Amino acid sequence: MKEIIEYNEYKGTSEYSLEDKVYHGKLLYINDLVTYESKTEEGLEKEFKLATKDYLHDLQDLGRML
Repeated sequence: MKEIIEYNEYKGTSEYSLEDKVYHGKLLYINDLVTYESKTEEGLEKEFKLATKDYLHDLQDLGRML
């Protein structure tokens, strides 16, 4: 089942793969592909926040701030 998680103004997916036994997701509503994964549900939220921060940092470095 796909759920939506949020951090600041950003949203991402939260899914579990039975086959891989891993939680994974991607940032939504952006023009780039940013993914994250974790072995635990709690870890996925942490990875989501880190991926969002990294994405914003990369945008700033590239001069593409939203």
